[in-house]
Amino acid sequence: MRYLILFAFLLFGFVGCVDRDFDAPPLDERVDPDIPADQIISIAELKALRDNNEFTAIQLDRYISAVIVADDESGNFFRTIVLEDETGGISILLDDVELWNRYFVGNRVFIHLERIWLGEFAGLPQIGFEPFLDDSNRLSMARIPSVEIPNVVILGAFAGSPQGRVTTIAQLSDDDLNTLVTIENAEFSTGSAGAPYADSAGSRAVNHTLTECNGGSIIVRSSGFSNFADALTPTGGGSITAIYGVFNSDKQLLIRDLDDVAMEGSRCDGSGGGGGSDVEIDPDKVVSISSILDQWVPGEETVLGTDEFIRGVVVSSDETGNIFKTLTIQDGTTGIAILVDAFDIHINYTLGTEVFVHLQDLFIADFSGLPQLGYSPSGDNVRRIPEGLVSSIILKSGDSELVEPINTSIADLTDGQLNTLIEIDEIQFIDSDTGRTFADGANNSAYNATLEDCDGNQLTLRTSGFADYANDRIPSENGRIRGLLQVFDGAYQLALNFPENINFSSQRCDGSGGGGGNDDDIFQTNFEDQADFDNLNLNGWLNIAAQGDRVWIKRSFSGNGFAEVTAFQDANPNTEAWLISPEVTTAERSELSFISATAFFRHDGLEVLYSSDFDGANVSNATWNMVDVTLAGSSNEDYEWVSSERVDLTQYGSNIHIAFRYTGTSGGNTSTFRIDDLSIN
Repeated sequence: MRYLILFAFLLFGFVGCVDRDFDAPPLDERVDPDIPADQIISIAELKALRDNNEFTAIQLDRYISAVIVADDESGNFFRTIVLEDETGGISILLDDVELWNRYFVGNRVFIHLERIWLGEFAGLPQIGFEPFLDDSNRLSMARIPSVEIPNVVILGAFAGSPQGRVTTIAQLSDDDLNTLVTIENAEFSTGSAGAPYADSAGSRAVNHTLTECNGGSIIVRSSGFSNFADALTPTGGGSITAIYGVFNSDKQLLIRDLDDVAMEGSRCDGSGGGGGSDVEIDPDKVVSISSILDQWVPGEETVLGTDEFIRGVVVSSDETGNIFKTLTIQDGTTGIAILVDAFDIHINYTLGTEVFVHLQDLFIADFSGLPQLGYSPSGDNVRRIPEGLVSSIILKSGDSELVEPINTSIADLTDGQLNTLIEIDEIQFIDSDTGRTFADGANNSAYNATLEDCDGNQLTLRTSGFADYANDRIPSENGRIRGLLQVFDGAYQLALNFPENINFSSQRCDGSGGGGGNDDDIFQTNFEDQADFDNLNLNGWLNIAAQGDRVWIKRSFSGNGFAEVTAFQDANPNTEAWLISPEVTTAERSELSFISATAFFRHDGLEVLYSSDFDGANVSNATWNMVDVTLAGSSNEDYEWVSSERVDLTQYGSNIHIAFRYTGTSGGNTSTFRIDDLSIN
């Protein structure tokens, strides 16, 4: 299963590039505000105010005085700064980026608690504004809007560079959460040393294991958006300074930048030191994967028993739960699956990691025709490499480079491509599979779906019921798919690392569907052809920000896609977003229908309008009038879908444009609105 360990403050996203150093006065000009001592409480006293509820409204005209011990400069913290005083630490959630230009490590700040809420995420204490229900109907802490930050987070004097408190992993306790700590006599484990801190290409965080020479261990988590994501973890030993956090019962560290890692010394066993890889393999002992496949006898286990190695690059990931206890690698000849008795292999063996696999204790066999390596010396019928031996048999070289998939077609698939990453263009799911789920996540049952090309060639896509996207819906469009080629009883099949490896948005082979097809495609959409969180880009439609910079975006929930817009936590004071149809000839298309929903209702911010003189560019130059239509409003439950009923468009003219206009303000008019199943016919 996908193993998700997250800091509350590690909500990944892109960090902007705007240089705002002019906002920050020189350090020696910063002074503490004149706040009476009796108006200040400690972080420990703040935490003690929490009641038995998940979130607690503080509502005190008081302040905490603390020093910033982590900011967002490296990208490893997102829209969060971490504060510490002599009694403890706390994370504060802020709805802005590049906070380090003003709120940087070592600066003292004073947090006004009048509108602050206190809570936690998976055990990690945090403060922010009033919580809200997110798309999963879960109560989440709101970030402090950017326009409110200066009123809540008041700058004081520069207090000097904070130093981590020296401790051990075993001594870390809840009192140390959100504080800067230093662990000495430590090293990255064999499986984690010499690997990229994170996956920048896939924008994915990675967990590595840090161990002490006395045997303690802890997770070091790094964001795929950090500016050091591609750097390799050191193979030597030494100390690490980081912010301590938890995710439920799991202890973890988050470094601020590479200056926090000082591991140029020897490892605990006296080996290593410095950078690079400790793996030194005699080139004469390295053989190709294809040479091992030459020894494979289908249906039999052939013990290799040789002091040789195969070298390959990791092309599989179990992060989503679709691939189980298997690591797949490929070299320049072909690929091979390796059976391991371990979960969450992606933590130590990320995509693109180069490895050397020692063949001495392995055998080659197959599962229903798919070649695989297993563990040979076993008297109890265990055929997977034991977890404790994985890192000593599958050695990481310290190099990393993502493998480009082989672009091919269903008709051109060969056995030589088994266990390799392939990509197929102009492919779609058969009609009977579109719209159903990839698998049965409720009962953890795998499903097969059938892919086809426009020549009628077919290929099976198999999805595990344990995949975290099992209950997502199969798309109906045509496009590109990338996955691992496998075989089962003579039939080729595909396995996905991630659902994002399906990129379908084009017309089907018969000309239906897709984002750029005929008039029916233009005037009918359920938004499923758009990517989650992307700005809507519908063929023929305009998505315009008339005020502010917010536009309609694609969102989804429980496998259903829709269009959404909101002014909640917008950095701009005013929001005005338009979604405008192509010109409608009402003699040909006379009816409008859709469904709408609202949440966190604060105002009637959605209107449906029509115009007979819109020039296709400037909304302010056109005359817009109201369409009489039913919309979700204050009387509806959050996210309750409301039918517009069918609207007769002929009453509005012969040639018109239809617009969905949302207006709001960050100061209070922040209702969220959604639309779906839009049809003009």
